[in-house]
Amino acid sequence: MKKWYVYKGTGDYFDSNNYRKLHKHSSISCVNGGKICAVLLKDKASIPSNSFSNKLMKHMVDAIASGLPQPCDQPQVLMKNS
Repeated sequence: MKKWYVYKGTGDYFDSNNYRKLHKHSSISCVNGGKICAVLLKDKASIPSNSFSNKLMKHMVDAIASGLPQPCDQPQVLMKNS
C-alpha cells in the first residue's frame, strides 16, 4: 500500500532522507504551488528506506516546472506555495 511522505522543508528535494511518512490520521491539504509538499511511495518506514526511482524524480522535476501535481491523472507528487 502506498503512503504519503511529506518533505520536511529543508535540504535537497531529491534526497529521500528529507521526507517523513505522514501519520495515518493526518491529511494533506497541499495541491498547487512552487515547492514540493509530498510524494507517494510504496514503503512502510518512517523515512523512505530506498532512494527515489528515476520515474518519481521525473515527476518531481515536472511538478517543480509546472507547479502542479504530477502525474496529473494519479498524482505521486503534490505541490505547495510556502
